[in-house]
Amino acid sequence: MRATKARRGFTLEEFVAEFGDDRHDRRVVENVYRHYQDRGGGARFLVNPDDSLEKIYGEGREDIDDDVRQLLDQGNIERPSPNLVQRYGKPISSVRDVVEYLCWLRVDS
Repeated sequence: MRATKARRGFTLEEFVAEFGDDRHDRRVVENVYRHYQDRGGGARFLVNPDDSLEKIYGEGREDIDDDVRQLLDQGNIERPSPNLVQRYGKPISSVRDVVEYLCWLRVDS
């Protein structure tokens, strides 16, 4: 994990509340939080939805793809076809993007 200025982390409850609508599966949101909490150093690390995967977690494209595959498996979400991935069409560069993508897949797949 890399340090940044003025970064505010969220508790799990705050993080879940950030995605507290019908479009977001609570289990997906919690899995993403715990995944990046582990990446950030463990239980004391507080995740921010707007954390940059590159700047905060030091992840490149392959790392992000690996994270998404791992989270798909953890959440029992079917791996998407290349056509579905292309249809999403948005870059994944933050923790929020990961939540949005996984919840979109859960609904659209």
